[in-house]
Amino acid sequence: MRLREILTTQQKEDMERLAKEREQQLKEKNDLLSRILLENEAKEQKERDDRMKQNEEAFITHKEGWLLKKGQSKVRNWKRRYFRCEGGLLSYYVDEQCTIRKGQISVIRDSVIQRVDVRTVKSATKKAKYKFAFLIISNDRSLMCRPEDNSRAAQTTDEWEIYLNYVAQGKSRDSAKP
Repeated sequence: MRLREILTTQQKEDMERLAKEREQQLKEKNDLLSRILLENEAKEQKERDDRMKQNEEAFITHKEGWLLKKGQSKVRNWKRRYFRCEGGLLSYYVDEQCTIRKGQISVIRDSVIQRVDVRTVKSATKKAKYKFAFLIISNDRSLMCRPEDNSRAAQTTDEWEIYLNYVAQGKSRDSAKP
């Protein structure tokens, strides 16, 4: 009987040791899986952050494209100009090569950029063919612009309005440059 008790005691101890070893192995596997999951999550988050940073840098570095601008002289007609905003300065040119600058306006913290329904600006007797425009009011002057492509007018106006407000809020990397 003593032998049976010894074997039984030995078997119990062995089973307990094996159970502890298995428990330790499972814990190590769980720890390893947790570390791998955390590393993967961190890697994915870094990739997302990098993509967002690239998108943000691409977005805030500069914006350019064709717009129509309202004339400032006595004859206040719309002129087609190529606009380029860089470093908090919105310049406009006669061509895409930006060879002859026709004017510029500072887009700084105190600037106001707002959407304007040009039909409300005109008198009631004159009907405007276009609806979407935006007005830039800076310390030095004001400028009214609108998209030249009526099929994308709302989208183009949104893009410029969002971008210029972003720059005016000082979020552009280049907005501090003169």
